[in-house]
Amino acid sequence: VSVQYIRHIANLLVDAGADVNAWLHSAGLPPDALESSTRALNIRELHHLVEAARAALQEPALGLLVGERLRANTHGVLGFAAMQAHTMREVLQILQAFIAVRLDIVAFEVIERDDECLLLVREPVPLGLTRLSVLEAVMLAVKHLIEFVGQGRCEVIRVEFPAAEPSYQDFVQRCFRCAIRYNADVAAVVMPAAALDFELATSD
Repeated sequence: VSVQYIRHIANLLVDAGADVNAWLHSAGLPPDALESSTRALNIRELHHLVEAARAALQEPALGLLVGERLRANTHGVLGFAAMQAHTMREVLQILQAFIAVRLDIVAFEVIERDDECLLLVREPVPLGLTRLSVLEAVMLAVKHLIEFVGQGRCEVIRVEFPAAEPSYQDFVQRCFRCAIRYNADVAAVVMPAAALDFELATSD
């Protein structure tokens, strides 16, 4: 996991007045662990940092708070490549092929079913107790990217979570602003298949 994503959690802790160095130390990381843009954390470190941050902030919706900060320009070369795509189909193909460059704890799969296109979010490694937080952050970031490059021509119509409805469902709805389905077989971001081949205004 790129430390560039973990920095957003650190910023939330700073905003709350928490001790970020102590938070890093609790996961066995040095104070400068988030300074190198090329550094990546392993899954154990991610699990510990997410759980420790949720406890420090007393915030079960940590994933949504992080996802709200993940806009199109926060994904490095992956986001840049997506913004150069000519169609939403190309955007999804880029995400599917290159998500591991930025985040290797999820994988994307694009399928078309009836009149819908689903970007499935697979879990190649066990996410454990951090599962819902990770999925919420990833799927909200994907929604932001799709709607930024779509410029109103392609919007997310539904998201699906392979988990029970959380206690903070009202906040989930405010963040995603679309239909939400829980207890699904796999996490998915859903959009109309008819919008896949419209020319995108953000492309060169």
